[in-house]
Formats: sequence, C-alpha cells, structure tokens
Amino acid sequence: MATSTTQPTIQSTTQPTTQPTHTRFLLLGNKSVGKTAYTRFFTKITEDKLACPPDHFHPYRFDNDKYTLEFIEAVDTKTVVDVQFDCTIVFFSVTDLDSFDCAIKNITELLTYQKPFILCGTHVDYKNRDVTQKHINKVLKEYHHTNGISIKYTNISNLSGYQYYKPVLSLLSDLYITHTSNNYNFEPATNNSNYLEFD
Repeated sequence: MATSTTQPTIQSTTQPTTQPTHTRFLLLGNKSVGKTAYTRFFTKITEDKLACPPDHFHPYRFDNDKYTLEFIEAVDTKTVVDVQFDCTIVFFSVTDLDSFDCAIKNITELLTYQKPFILCGTHVDYKNRDVTQKHINKVLKEYHHTNGISIKYTNISNLSGYQYYKPVLSLLSDLYITHTSNNYNFEPATNNSNYLEFD
C-alpha cells in the first residue's frame, strides 16, 4: 500500500486557537467516493438518517464532553456558497479517474475560501486502481509548479479503517495551535442522546 505524502497546505486566514471545541468539516467530492461512509464512521448515524434533500445541508454532528465535530457533504463548491465551514476534506476514489480530476478542480475553486484542506484518496485496498500513486504525485507536482500551492494528500480505506483519522487530525492541526493526536478521543459523550442528531 502506498504511503501518504505530507506536504504543507495553504494557510488559513482564520486565527488559530488553542482549544478545538467546535469544528465544521466540508466533505467534498463526487458520488460514491466515500463521503457518507466517512460521516457514518464518526457520527455512527445510520444510512437512513443521513438521507436529506440535495438542496438542504445538515451538519451531521459528533459530540463528546470536550469538543464537537460536524460534517457536511457536497459534490462541488457551487452547492455550498452559503454554507459555513472551517476546513475541507476533498475526496476522490483511486478506482475512478474522473473523481480525481473533479477533486483537483474542486481544490482550485476552494483556494478562494482560504481555509485549510486536504486531498483524500479512498478505496486504496481495491484491486482495480485507475489512479496510481505515480499519477497523483505527478499531478500534485505540476499543480505546485503552476499554482505555487502544495496540496496535502493522504490515502484512507473505508474497509480496513486505514488512516481513517488522519484527514481530521491533520486539519485540526492546521486550525489549532496546540494539537497532538493523543489529545483526541473519538468516542461520543456518555448519556448524550443527541449526538446523532443534526441541526
């Protein structure tokens, strides 16, 4: 399995704070790239509760006693013009070259928001891989040369859970001054019946 690269991301214009109490993630990417699976992994919401009208965005929430994480799913930036978010995970499937091309396009459009983001390849344990690590590295290198932007990238697997926390932890480290992976416990609050609900 290919190892992920750790390149610097663009800087957020939002002033970093030391206590990550409430963070809203925009999950961006084509259909079937794993956005919903990623949301369900953190929130434990069943698939039927995730269904919502395409023109109405619910922030699906993960709560515990220390912090709140919210996840909003969208196909492209045009559909979230009026949606508030702190950072973005841009998804593509390594089994679908078109989803990778769309992800790079989404990143270009995201630059105007000046918020932290990370590019995330899913389905890395599938045998039929159309987007190779070599191709990803080539495109990211060309993007840096053309636009002067280094894109932070990682691989994850929905099946095995490989590096599943990495996109969230990486973005939290971009947003907040004090951050180590040991600071976070992704277990919901006890006796909190509302952590599965959305706004």
